[in-house]
Amino acid sequence: MKSCAIIVAVVLMGSCLFSANTTKDGDKGSGAKEAEQGSILSPLVLKKLARVASFRSSSTDLDFDKCNMRATEADISQIMELYAQFDQDDCKRLLLFPIEVREEFLARAVRMGRIFVTKNHKGRILAFCKAFIVDDEAELQGIVVRELRALNDSNQMNRPEMNFTFSDDGTLALNFDRDPHFVTSMSLLQVDPSCAYIYFGGAFTLKEYRDLGINFELECFAIKQLSAAVCAKVAASAKKMIYYLYGAVEDNFHNRETGHMRLARFRTFTGFTRQISLALGGCVATNPSAVLEYSFHAFRAFKPVFFMNAGALAVLPDTDPATIAGIGYGCVIGCAMR
Repeated sequence: MKSCAIIVAVVLMGSCLFSANTTKDGDKGSGAKEAEQGSILSPLVLKKLARVASFRSSSTDLDFDKCNMRATEADISQIMELYAQFDQDDCKRLLLFPIEVREEFLARAVRMGRIFVTKNHKGRILAFCKAFIVDDEAELQGIVVRELRALNDSNQMNRPEMNFTFSDDGTLALNFDRDPHFVTSMSLLQVDPSCAYIYFGGAFTLKEYRDLGINFELECFAIKQLSAAVCAKVAASAKKMIYYLYGAVEDNFHNRETGHMRLARFRTFTGFTRQISLALGGCVATNPSAVLEYSFHAFRAFKPVFFMNAGALAVLPDTDPATIAGIGYGCVIGCAMR
């Protein structure tokens, strides 16, 4: 098993070096520039390689022998067991319904096809998440007003903490050493139910399986399953817009070690929108390097706290400054298909 760990680390290291030091045009990427300065691999990449190697040498679960799928009712009990294993940090980062209604709400989401899971070869769930197209106008309104706090009750945009645009020629989803060139913007966010809205959230991975890319793969898989419905929605809409909606507490929004914004959602969404453009016969269909334009809004939001009040579910935003993990952002990434 130890020799296997060494092989995995070496293969991954070679893969990272190749993707970091070359671009589609054959020019040197940002990884090559770091190498010229004496740093071949970034500390983050090295950390992940060490994590993979140590995991492979100690685990008997063969985490790489896994598959992603939509959850079924047979998975509900196992997901409920995972909820019961949440530690204090998990509870601060993720939304949790009161235990009295938790299984009911989970079962409803599973029946609606909104829950996705990663399982190993033994059928053990390693990770799960929620992803769906927001078709119901009332539900969309609830998400953008009460959860993401993008709009107020009068449907006017709240003041964003961040508001910028960026473009992508197809390299962002493939090159993890590349950061988008963000351009500060004053664009308004307008919610039009005719546009396609994808909601992503509730992502959880077992602690011993974190930092292995499992969550990222599951997210990509989940929204890929929505492709046909998104294509139909965009084709029927005059605005041809796709929006990605998600919330993130502070610790999930910024990397504590570097202070930089985490870009996993950006990479997932840019890769997905290029596939949609290709499927719809858009600019990417005729030019794989065509540039797509994106907008990003981040609004100050607070993780909701659910509780039972006289037998009914009630919700309050976690606005306690002492609970810093409950303070975060409601995020909206938009892309116009062309």
